[in-house]
Amino acid sequence: MFRIILFLFFLTTSVQNSRCETIDITSQGAKGDGIFMNTQIINQCISMVAEKGGGYVVIPAGTFRSGTIELKSNVYLRLESGAILKAASQTDGTKDEKASPGNLLKAVSASKTGIIGEGIIEGNGEGFSTFLPGMISFDWNISLSTDAPLIDFQNCGEVDIKGIQIRNAKSAGLSFFRCLNVKIDGITVSNSIQNISADGLQFLGGQQISIQNSRIETGGNGISFSTTSQSDSCVGVMISNCFIKATGTAFLIGKESVKDFRQFIFSGSIIYESGTAIGLVSENGGSISDVMISNILADNNVPVILTEPIHLHLLKPNKGKAGSIRNVSIQDFSCSTQGRILLVAQKGTMVENIQLRNIRLRFPWIEDPSQMADKSRNPLLENLSASTRKQRSAIVAENIKNLVVNHIQLEWPSDAVQADWQWSFRRDYSFEGESYRPSYSRNKECDLDILWGNQLNGGYIWAPNSLSSADKPGMVLSGCRNFTVR
Repeated sequence: MFRIILFLFFLTTSVQNSRCETIDITSQGAKGDGIFMNTQIINQCISMVAEKGGGYVVIPAGTFRSGTIELKSNVYLRLESGAILKAASQTDGTKDEKASPGNLLKAVSASKTGIIGEGIIEGNGEGFSTFLPGMISFDWNISLSTDAPLIDFQNCGEVDIKGIQIRNAKSAGLSFFRCLNVKIDGITVSNSIQNISADGLQFLGGQQISIQNSRIETGGNGISFSTTSQSDSCVGVMISNCFIKATGTAFLIGKESVKDFRQFIFSGSIIYESGTAIGLVSENGGSISDVMISNILADNNVPVILTEPIHLHLLKPNKGKAGSIRNVSIQDFSCSTQGRILLVAQKGTMVENIQLRNIRLRFPWIEDPSQMADKSRNPLLENLSASTRKQRSAIVAENIKNLVVNHIQLEWPSDAVQADWQWSFRRDYSFEGESYRPSYSRNKECDLDILWGNQLNGGYIWAPNSLSSADKPGMVLSGCRNFTVR
């Protein structure tokens, strides 16, 4: 009898704990007519659910205009199919005079919170522009945004973002600062591909981050990771089964790099129409280590100069010691491109233990990097030495200890340039450099070697049956020790 009573007690307690409060915002007077300001009502619903121990605030079908909404611990915002939560022009919910620099959604020091459902969260940025292969026009007259992220989580734990669509953000679509245990699954981010201020997903520090089954289209960086003096290090990141389209860098570690980045896995994803597919950068003293990237299919088909399949560089900060980049593995990576792989450390520093395995580069057209290298203000390139930026080689590698390039396959252009790669003009990604109009009467502006290597210490390159685009051996090495060509 005692066991039965004990069992019933725990069962009752479990049922009570599993109950959660659910409030539909229209039951409290919210209106989905696209005109009425719902800020106060939605925030009141969140407070009511939080006071009752947690649960869901439901936004049903309709267009609900709102200013800044603040999520709280144990409260999830659920957007039903057909629901649109639209950012108003002012965060106070009373005025509508100019664009707001504030967040539409934010959470500060909250735990067990997030946004789920099938609805849409919409900013008041530039409308999303489809960027179709074969287009020959591109509007660059987009001013840079200094607005806050559309959705912002700060110092939060156990955050779930699932199923929703985020679109038309002026700045980052979704941002996390010092957050722990973030799970993102099945979301879509659609920002203007002409707004280079609009990153898709932005992380400033954070630990235990999982991103999967998501689609990101944006003009800035697709998924970016930074560490600042205020953030913590960024540790434990897993990304898989994603589609990323970004005019900037699709996957970027080190947009800022004051503190460290460790234990990253990025796999099984497609990157398309991106200026740079993979970027790893340390410029501010932070270290990047233990990064595994695999099974990535990419292309650099955008009207931007000096695009790159892979970019890795280590620079000394203005003050203090240089950081480091070590233990990076990129394998089973295929990219259609007109540009180069850059793996570079500044003189006086060394990148360590870099492996590229089963790499395939297909060149529909070859761009001459020496034409625009001095003029570019692309943040990935402007601080590199002039000679490095200008090297004509599929792989440019400098100051690396233990570089392994195992089985690289190069497919040079042989026929006329494909129509969808013939942009009428190309421009520097920073918008500050010059644009130029390339001629596509030839399928290459110059020839590229296979590898230009300077100060490589240990390792090897194996490029079976590969020659330069001029049908020459194509290995240019200087100052190298114990580095072999197989």
